[in-house]
This record gives sequence, structure tokens and C-alpha cells, in this order.
Amino acid sequence: MALKLFAEPDYRLWKIQVAAEYAGVDIDVVNPSSPDFKTHSPAGKAPLLVTPGGAFFESNAILRYVARLRPELGLYGASFQQAALVDQWVDFSATELEPVRHIWLLPVTGQLQFNGKAYVEAKKELGDALSVLNNHLLHNTYLAGEQITIADIAIAATLVEPYRELFEPNFRKGFENVTRWFTTVVNQKPFLTAVGKVEFAKQEKRAAKPAKPEGEKKPQQPQQPKQPQQPKQPQQPKKEEPKPAGDDLGDDEAPKPKVKNPLDLLPASSMNLDTVKKLLFSQKPWNPSFFKEFWPMFDAAGYSIYFADYNYNNENKVYFMTCNLLGGYLQRCDDVRRYAMGVMILAGHNDEEPPFEVSAIWIFRGSEVPQGMKDNPDSEYYTWTKLDANNNEHRNKVETWFFSEKVNSKTGQLSVLERRWFK
Repeated sequence: MALKLFAEPDYRLWKIQVAAEYAGVDIDVVNPSSPDFKTHSPAGKAPLLVTPGGAFFESNAILRYVARLRPELGLYGASFQQAALVDQWVDFSATELEPVRHIWLLPVTGQLQFNGKAYVEAKKELGDALSVLNNHLLHNTYLAGEQITIADIAIAATLVEPYRELFEPNFRKGFENVTRWFTTVVNQKPFLTAVGKVEFAKQEKRAAKPAKPEGEKKPQQPQQPKQPQQPKQPQQPKKEEPKPAGDDLGDDEAPKPKVKNPLDLLPASSMNLDTVKKLLFSQKPWNPSFFKEFWPMFDAAGYSIYFADYNYNNENKVYFMTCNLLGGYLQRCDDVRRYAMGVMILAGHNDEEPPFEVSAIWIFRGSEVPQGMKDNPDSEYYTWTKLDANNNEHRNKVETWFFSEKVNSKTGQLSVLERRWFK
């Protein structure tokens, strides 16, 4: 049976609808102008959800209720610790983001009179709140744990209209991590179903300033009596101050030399990684004879090959969330793009039968996993095993992960359901 939700069409409704899509909960949305609204809500508060156990209002309370209907999905976090983090970010949205969002956005939509001072302050405070999010998302794919929760849903829904109307490209430059996370969240199927495609603002939409009452004239300033002009004095040439001895280098410190990546200091290799990447994708979707050319050119002294196995595959119960593990991880590998290439796969019996397994094959410059890769906070969730390019079994594993439709895992033979390249 569908639950009845009294709500206006705004971001508060969106976050409830998105959570309901994730949880598979049917909700009928009714406008609060409906005659029976007051019978359920004497306080006249909306959004308001009517359930078999009674009715209650406030969008975040409803959001939490929907998440708790399907606890196995982890929408409220997979542990007490994660649930506390979910509450932290939902409250952060309510207290730090939404009030200043309204002051900036509502004059644009005509729901609030424009005030120049309030606009400047709201824009700065919203930027400060986004900086907190940006710093957190530098080392985290999602706000609480390794999957989308109602924390992500609440904040993303709050930011939909600002991204559509206010956050022009220059403003977004300071919040790349937030934009990366936001793009991931709003392009999931439940979000697209409830909200639709979010197109980013090309320029900030500005509110119309209030017009002056007709006939009102700017008050004239009283004229000041003119002062007699003084004759100009000839300028005296400036005396050059003597430089103190030993100050020939000036006030600024000499620029510090840029620290080189240790991988750039390795002896020259006979194999060029860019050439290998071009060889792999010289045909679409990939060059079928790639390994016939790759193995003879592989430089085992200058490069290494690793197998990475995700440590928590038994927890991968939801297909699209497991897909997000791949995308989120690869987005954080930019520091090693010049020194690495690889393929990540999601394997399983089919996309409806969990658990799903995530693993990868990586080719690195140097003999070890690069420090830039270790700096990726998600790397600690993988077990890294070095492969031997001269071992036929290891070679076969590499070729299978790159191209095959089936792979052998600890749980048996599985189909490759998703394959992502890092190039």
C-alpha cells in the first residue's frame, strides 16, 4: 500500500522521493491544499507523511523513516558509527546549508525580496559550508561510508537548484570535490527518476533589485563653496635609499625548487606507457591483438604488474552501489595517471544476484605500488599482489581481466558485469 505524502514540489519533496526510489517504497504525493490535509496535520506543517501508525511532519524525519523501512540497504549507514555520521550531515544540511541557500536563492525565484547585504553574506556563508564539504570529500567518495546514504540524498537535493541557477563555472572552481560527488549522486537512476537531469548553470541568475517608488527623486547634495586653487609646487626628485649591504637578492625569498616525483628519477625504460595506452585503444573498443605486442615490449625492470582485490566483496549487496565503488576509486587516481594504467571489473552471476566482486589489474612505473596510489584513501581497502610477467598463469590472469567476459574468483567462475579503464 502506498503511503500518502502531503508536500509542495521543492527540494524537500525531492529528497523523500529519491530515498523512496532507493528503498522501493510507494508514495502518493498530494498537494497540501487538499481538504483532508488539516485532518492529518493540525499544525499545518508540510511535508507530512501519513502512515498506518500515524502521521508526522518535517522532511528529514520523513527521510529517516523511509530509510529505516529497508535497513538492509544501508541508506541510514551500515553501522551505528555510520548512522551517527548520516545524522551529522543531515543536520549540517538543515543548519548550515539550507538557511543561507534560501537567502541567496529565494530572491531569484521571487519568493523573497532582494537585499544586497544579505546576498553578499549568504553567498560567502554558503561558500564556507561548501568548503567544509569539499575538504571532507577530498578523501571520501560519499559522506558516510562507502555507499550513498540519506546524508548524500539530503545535501544533494538541497544543492540541485543552486547548481542549476547560481553556481556558475567560476564559483564551482573552488569546490571540485563537491561537484564530483554531486555529479555522481544526481546521475543515479533514483535521483534521475525523482528530479530529472541537473544541468549546471552557465552563469549566475540574479534577482531583480526592488524598483524605487514612482516619482521619487534622488536627494540633491548641497553645493559646497569652491575653494581657491593653490599653485602647484614643483615635485622634488625622490632620494634613493641606500640598500643595506648583503641585500642584493631583494626582499623575496628565492623560489624553492619543485620536488620531482621519485618515479621520474628512475633509469630510462625501453617501454613507454603512453605508447602502450595508445596501442591498447588503437581499435574500438580495444585492440584484440594487444597482448601479442605488449608482452615482448614489457620492461620488467622499469615496470610492475599488480592484482588488487577488494577486501569487502561480501558486503557488495546492491549492484549500482558497487558500480559506484569503481567510479569513485578511479576518480581519485589522477595523481598517478602519468605512471599507471589499469582495468577494474565488477563480477557476479548477474546484476540481481549479490554479492558482487570488485578487483583490478594495474601496470605501474617502478617495482612497487606508487606512493600516489597509496595516498588514495580507498587503496587501503584492497589487497595488493604483485604478478610475475614471466609466469604464464599470471599472464593469463592479466589478459582475462583486460578482455574476457568470464573470470575465475574465489567463489567460482563469474561474469564480468562492469569494466572500467584507467588510461
